[in-house]
Amino acid sequence: MKTAKERVKHWFRNEHPDLLRIAWLGRYELSSAWVDLRGKVSPRQRRLLQKLRTERGLRVHIASGPAKKPGWVNVDGAAAADVQVDLRRGLPFASGSVAMIFSEHFLDHLQFPDVVGRFLSECYRVLEPGGRLRLVMHDADRVAKAYVDRDEDFFRVAMECDGKPLETMNLIFRFNGFHQFIYDFETVQQVLTRAGFGTVLRSTPGGSEIAELNLDSLQRDRTIQSLYVEAIKSGG
Repeated sequence: MKTAKERVKHWFRNEHPDLLRIAWLGRYELSSAWVDLRGKVSPRQRRLLQKLRTERGLRVHIASGPAKKPGWVNVDGAAAADVQVDLRRGLPFASGSVAMIFSEHFLDHLQFPDVVGRFLSECYRVLEPGGRLRLVMHDADRVAKAYVDRDEDFFRVAMECDGKPLETMNLIFRFNGFHQFIYDFETVQQVLTRAGFGTVLRSTPGGSEIAELNLDSLQRDRTIQSLYVEAIKSGG
């Protein structure tokens, strides 16, 4: 016999799936607001940010989750992060204080074009002249080509499931409503240029010419479906 909790889940999933999605998004917004507030009132975080505002040449890992990078300022909503903020609302660093930024599979989660534009403009602001931003995200070209080619092996590796190509492509594009936009190189180049970056380069897994920026996950499920991009702030 199902428990009351199981019956409620069944009711949402089978009778009101749209309400379930709204509930997930509502929970996400409340959680993000709480993270932002908790970070702002945290004495530890306030002391850290005060110290960082006087430093230069920072290395910032954005959307770090539990995978903190030693020697980097790890920024996320997760409790393990050095700095906890809602990344959609700005970066708490001084202008020109950051030498490099790394972020993997986060850009896809930002609303296009307004929120992603604001986020990338913040990255541009905090970077020093000549500073670099390395982004890893889903590659729409690769996913679309795999679908056209009916490449079931690609989707099996990418999502670790045995769904048909169209079903799995939708899983990648939608990610339960948390993916907002999937990029090809031309589109991410465009939004980076609008944010102020003068140079935008296509890269490869672990292919940055700056060794410290090669923080990419090299697991095959990531590399097979990812787009690697670096943007350089002019003036270096």
